[in-house]
Amino acid sequence: MKARPSNPLTALVVFLLAAILCPHSAQAQGLQSAWETDFGPLHLDLDRNYNISGSYPKYQGWVVGRLLSDGRINAYWMQSAGKRKCPRKVYGTPYWGVVRWRLASNGSMSGEWSYCDDTMKSGGKWSARLTAGTSPLAKLSRGAPPPRRQVPKKDGLDDFMRDADKLFNFLEKL
Repeated sequence: MKARPSNPLTALVVFLLAAILCPHSAQAQGLQSAWETDFGPLHLDLDRNYNISGSYPKYQGWVVGRLLSDGRINAYWMQSAGKRKCPRKVYGTPYWGVVRWRLASNGSMSGEWSYCDDTMKSGGKWSARLTAGTSPLAKLSRGAPPPRRQVPKKDGLDDFMRDADKLFNFLEKL
């Protein structure tokens, strides 16, 4: 994930597409957090359905995933350019992988990431420290836990991500 993107417009279009497809934004819910990570600043938003979205500007990247009831976040990371190109696109980009974080009550999260559908840890570690806002862990202590549904699925994209990818590909053709 160390390559710099060559086309920031792609990242902007995909970020706006994600915002359109997620009508219940975390901003409306008010649960946002800022983190300092191994890959620079990370901004995360959590919506009322436990969906996570965010961005890491240093690499013009973004993440989309889900907070699970045990305090883990399973997500896809995506960039408009990168070190390794995957055989298929996610959210319109062939530069993506999976990240899994575990949130801790001390305001940290530790995790691992991979390229494409490779095994976890193949990319390395991705750790973070909360610098502002509210950790997604606070949402778990306030209400009913989310379902234990895993995102991303081992066998591919979930329906939402598949639909978003189809829409992005359609918009590219316009």
